[in-house]
Amino acid sequence: MFHPIEELEEHLVEIASILAREDPITIQSVQSKLREYRLSGWTEKQSVKAVLRIATHYRKHGQLGRFRVALLTGTTMFGSSFVTKAERTGLLLSDETGLESFRRFLTHFAVETGVSVSGDWRFLQERLHTYLAYEQLVVATAAKQRTVLRLLRVSPREAIKKVLALTQLRFLSHIDFPVPSHINEWLNEFGPPEELASIASLLVALANKFRPLDSIDFAFPLTADIASAEMRRLMECGSALHQRYEVAKDISLFG
Repeated sequence: MFHPIEELEEHLVEIASILAREDPITIQSVQSKLREYRLSGWTEKQSVKAVLRIATHYRKHGQLGRFRVALLTGTTMFGSSFVTKAERTGLLLSDETGLESFRRFLTHFAVETGVSVSGDWRFLQERLHTYLAYEQLVVATAAKQRTVLRLLRVSPREAIKKVLALTQLRFLSHIDFPVPSHINEWLNEFGPPEELASIASLLVALANKFRPLDSIDFAFPLTADIASAEMRRLMECGSALHQRYEVAKDISLFG
């Protein structure tokens, strides 16, 4: 007989609340709580989803102590397959918010899992080292993201209009459309047209996230060089961010 999923989540929250006070958390502690709460009234699929839901909640709200309990609980219950599922949600990826605290969390978590004799906990530890390396990439590109956002906040956002014009020129250059040589050489640095289109899409998304683009942003004719120093800085920053997001995607999908 299966029980309501809410009951399972209540048990998982209670376990997280208790074990988050321990430092370090041991696999024996986790196993003891799992035996105490008898989490056997649900299917594996239900249980995995429940653990991922509360882990996502804790990560979103910066409750990193409980977040690590949720990950250790799932790993203890379901092994390395749970770690893979958690990775595909992007839960362990750093972002620009709380970089320092999340770096400390990852470092401590890697040490904590490394002392266990459990092969599954050791597997999690190995994956944490990947996320520590990714965190360094986020640090390196954080300043670039601030530059991008600053340029995209200037209204009307002529920069976006220029980005789209550059993307169109990149595609036209492949059908022998005459593009000024200094612009063509610069755009070649970003790879094939599809790559530049991906960068442009990212910059448009970032602009929309700040404030939705509207007709006023496209109403005026271009008034300055589309290959100005400012636009070069914007495109180079956009390229760095695009590459970072691609790395994040690869880590989540392929490890």
